[in-house]
Amino acid sequence: STIVVAHLLNSCLRKLCVLCVSAVVLPVQFLTAETQRTQSLRREAPPIVSVLDFGTTPVAKLSAETLRAGLRASGEVVVADADLSRAAANGIGYSGSLNLTLTEARDLGAALATDFYVIGDAQTLRRSSFQSPVYYEAYCSIFLVSARRGQLLLCERPSFENKEATTAEARLSQYLSSDALTGRLVATIR
Repeated sequence: STIVVAHLLNSCLRKLCVLCVSAVVLPVQFLTAETQRTQSLRREAPPIVSVLDFGTTPVAKLSAETLRAGLRASGEVVVADADLSRAAANGIGYSGSLNLTLTEARDLGAALATDFYVIGDAQTLRRSSFQSPVYYEAYCSIFLVSARRGQLLLCERPSFENKEATTAEARLSQYLSSDALTGRLVATIR
């Protein structure tokens, strides 16, 4: 009977050891697999870009939304929600300045919680010169910034002139929606 008890005890100890090893090894294997899956998803995830408002005028609002739409349509980046980006920027006191220090640019990037952001200005101005008494200039200043480093990556300032404000604005809108501009932005981001 002592041999039987010893045999049963030995058998139970072996089973207990197998259970203990399984209880330790399986969670470790799961955590390792989950960590690898998470890391590969991070590498494959497209960059997130915020496009902040370019001002309060109709042409400024249209310009920012046109850039957002072009970046979304590319499928290469995720465009952050405009309202959330606006709220985050306002929350740290950003008021639309285009002249940011490196620290201010990083702080804005941290508040937006995106990989990159676009700030700018768009207006239609009535002008006059010796060659043309009155004409209109529609322009847009575009600044692509690395949110983590606060570094300016791309700067463009397309400008279009015409006797009619609506024609100058239409040409600007056409440029902003072009695949060429979207391609430059995406190539710089990638």
